[in-house]
Amino acid sequence: MRIEDEKLRVLLLAPEKAVGGITMWTRYLRKYSNPEKVEYRLIDTSKLYDPLGKKLGVRGVVLGLWDAIKRLVKFLIFLITFHPHIVYLTCSPSIGLVVRDAPLMFLLHLLGICTIAHLHGGNVEKFFGGFVLRRFLVHNSLRCCRSIFVITREVEKEGQAIFPGGKIIYVPNMIDDTLVTDINNKYIYSIGQKSPLKLIHVAWQAPVKGSLDLVEAMRYVQTPVSCDLVGEAAAEHQKSIENQIRKYNVGDKIRLVGFKSGKDLENAFKEADMFVFPSYSEGFPYVILEAMAYGLPIIASDVGNIREMIGFDSPEPAGLLLKHIHPISAEELAALIDKLARDPSLRIRLSQNGRRRVSDKYMASKVVPKLEDLLKEMV
Repeated sequence: MRIEDEKLRVLLLAPEKAVGGITMWTRYLRKYSNPEKVEYRLIDTSKLYDPLGKKLGVRGVVLGLWDAIKRLVKFLIFLITFHPHIVYLTCSPSIGLVVRDAPLMFLLHLLGICTIAHLHGGNVEKFFGGFVLRRFLVHNSLRCCRSIFVITREVEKEGQAIFPGGKIIYVPNMIDDTLVTDINNKYIYSIGQKSPLKLIHVAWQAPVKGSLDLVEAMRYVQTPVSCDLVGEAAAEHQKSIENQIRKYNVGDKIRLVGFKSGKDLENAFKEADMFVFPSYSEGFPYVILEAMAYGLPIIASDVGNIREMIGFDSPEPAGLLLKHIHPISAEELAALIDKLARDPSLRIRLSQNGRRRVSDKYMASKVVPKLEDLLKEMV
């Protein structure tokens, strides 16, 4: 099927209300879409019944099944009334890829409907690996798709080995133009004369995000710095972090400040001098784009697409990368913090490079038109 002057109709299955990177991506895709070119209908896949950091439990399973039934009914109604040219599935590296997305891909293939799977994440094993039956199901369901969009080079490389012939297409994450413009108009990163320097770590506070490693690193940092851990934490993770702070006696250097949003989060970024992100697993973390937009020099793990995001191998990098990840070396992390803290000219260079990379490569007004051109080519 080819459409020329007809508006492209896309049925988008993506989260709209949940917290996370896919939700932000959904928001910006719709905000910066060209309404004369593409018309979207959205089926919200937010898992609002899924408690942060806790097992789902019986209640969650029941609510999840009820949500699935409602989504299926809505999906069938849209197929009949909207007649989409493309069904666009956003997929995370979770069990949902197996129990929800894979069967839907098979169904759409049987119905002859063009399907795009967008793999939001950097975990190659969870997307393409696992036990034999899981691999068989996921690989064959993805073969039913016209194209597979990915957000990291690692997933792109592995996907191309499994699905040759141009089926795998790299599409970067994006940041809101309005946010970038507002930051550029209102805020200029400055090294100032502040002491101690302020570090910020914005994430779901948990071991997988490097929260405990960052606490331990504070015991080795030689320069005067303080660090705020910003973000929600499950009760058991909060307890572990607080115990770690007491264990290493670094309560004067690091604190768990909880969830922030809106103006409070904006102020947290503006008050910071560096952004530290020693995570164990990532895809294309939006929060690093946000930190670069504020001009914060980055210290991060070399996971997911972070290396490319910060331009680490380019002549104008926006940050520094940890060499050791499994496990993270607290001493190495501390050494990178000291390196940046002692070199104001390096912080300024990384800051300027980061803001430039965000404006040149990752603003939504530049990413969305390219993505929609790709979609137009699919039908």
